[in-house]
Amino acid sequence: MTTRIDHVSSKAAGGDAEINAWIIGDDDEVIVIDPGPDADRVLDAVGDREVLAVICTHGHAEHVASAVQVAERDEASVALHRPGRWMPRSPRRASRNS
Repeated sequence: MTTRIDHVSSKAAGGDAEINAWIIGDDDEVIVIDPGPDADRVLDAVGDREVLAVICTHGHAEHVASAVQVAERDEASVALHRPGRWMPRSPRRASRNS
């Protein structure tokens, strides 16, 4: 089994900042870290591999916007670092409160 680390970069809404998502796993299973705003782009990079979990390192809306959508595909859990738990459950509400 070979470990793979894939990088997906997406533009933040309303700016030039790049949001970096990381996909870590092997040819069968992955963990997605900070999926960013573009679930389709992340899931394209995941491909046929199973998403075991989505981990958000902090609650900034740009970093967590697609976390639920990415996780739902394979019924994975979403984890959020404790200090970032201020984020509302809905990423849409989170982006309005930023």
